[in-house]
Amino acid sequence: MITVIVGYLTVFLYGATLSWSTPEIPKLLNETTTPLNRPVTIEEASWLSSIVLPAMVIGAFLFCYLSEKIGRKLALLSTTVPLASGYFILAFGTSIELYYIARFIVGLGGGVFILMPMYAGEILEKRRRGAYGSVFGLSITAGFLFTSFGPYMSSMVLNLILAMIALVFGVLFAIFGHEVPYYYLRRNEHDKAKKVLQKIRGNQDVLEEFNEIEAKCLEKTEDLGQVLRSRGLRRAFIMSLGLQTGLHLSGINGVIFYSQIAFEDIKSGMDPIVSTIIVNVVQFLTSFLAPFVGDRFPRKTNMSVSAIILCFANISLAAYCYFRDSISSSFAFVPLLAFVVFITVFSSGFGPLVPVLLSELFPLRVKSTAMSVTNVYGAVLGFLITKYFFAFVQSFGLSGYYLFCAAFNVLIAAFIKFYFIETRGKTLEAIEDELNEA
Repeated sequence: MITVIVGYLTVFLYGATLSWSTPEIPKLLNETTTPLNRPVTIEEASWLSSIVLPAMVIGAFLFCYLSEKIGRKLALLSTTVPLASGYFILAFGTSIELYYIARFIVGLGGGVFILMPMYAGEILEKRRRGAYGSVFGLSITAGFLFTSFGPYMSSMVLNLILAMIALVFGVLFAIFGHEVPYYYLRRNEHDKAKKVLQKIRGNQDVLEEFNEIEAKCLEKTEDLGQVLRSRGLRRAFIMSLGLQTGLHLSGINGVIFYSQIAFEDIKSGMDPIVSTIIVNVVQFLTSFLAPFVGDRFPRKTNMSVSAIILCFANISLAAYCYFRDSISSSFAFVPLLAFVVFITVFSSGFGPLVPVLLSELFPLRVKSTAMSVTNVYGAVLGFLITKYFFAFVQSFGLSGYYLFCAAFNVLIAAFIKFYFIETRGKTLEAIEDELNEA
């Protein structure tokens, strides 16, 4: 459906916003390549990388609130404003203060990472949701891949391209975008909701689907207090927090935000820019495997095995960083190989399975509340890890960072093995019953 494909341009920009620091921070730190009136400090660089994460949380709440007041279409369309304006400021700004403001503004637009899946889930037919859900992950990794070519263009050109993509989305979505029936039903405009659904589906009979949507709109939701009072839901909530912790402490933040800097610091002799591009190409390609791997193996097995492989990749990086002065140049390929193994396993298994598991752990009546709290926790954790990456590396070295991540890979593998339940192939009701009985 063209309206969803156009909408995924914002998801591409979300990925580019996250990985923007990979090509741009090295330029900003360098006196000859910085677009600002002076090179930035390490502390300033850490803020530029991490400030988008709390902004995305604010943006998620802001645009989700707007989606209830003015509709999904207009809320999505309004993300064009922070995305385009933020990147225009980054293109022409010459002071660190303007860059702080611009990164925060762009981060607000990154709130689309909650809004776009909501829109796609509400406008697509059931049989198409899985395929388009895979496109969500591909769009993010496409954004990562695009920014990895940032070193070959000026900061102005990179940011102008991203600003223009935001404007193209705005124009196309204004023309092709549809409002979802859910919005009209919540406003008790049943006739309008049915007309919109019929327009979206064409000549199909929409009565059965319309009745299902109507029933969902009547479901009651529960607050966090009610979630925590239920034994089964309390366990699901602990699992969700554990998943977010394992996700962010796996080492992926260092790959997304600082891979080029890491390759430069490792000094393996291989071109850091080319190495970063190779890692992002592999990540993009392995994202195609995620839907097949995710449903072929049990969730627990997939997640725990993935965590152990991530552990070995992190240990390999830690060992190379620690012994690099005494390692033969014939082993210069080890860091790139470790990064490729890490990103292959993460992108085809661990990474995409986390949101799948989060969506499966909670019944519909509490899903919105529980997942909102879980996502806020994940964003705060991601912000802290990204913000203090440089400080940690300065204190303990890259080898210390990778060992720290390897230790958490083992912990999350044990947590999944001994605390989780299997969810593959089970209904939400069956999962809730098993959580209550465990």
